[in-house]
Amino acid sequence: ASEYRALAALPGVEKARIWEPEPEVVYAWQR
Repeated sequence: ASEYRALAALPGVEKARIWEPEPEVVYAWQR
């Protein structure tokens, strides 16, 4: 998403990854 890329430009890119993990990670959490 364009919004995600905008966050990547910010210094908080590391936090952005935590906020929006990859779909595979999300499925792992649900299980």
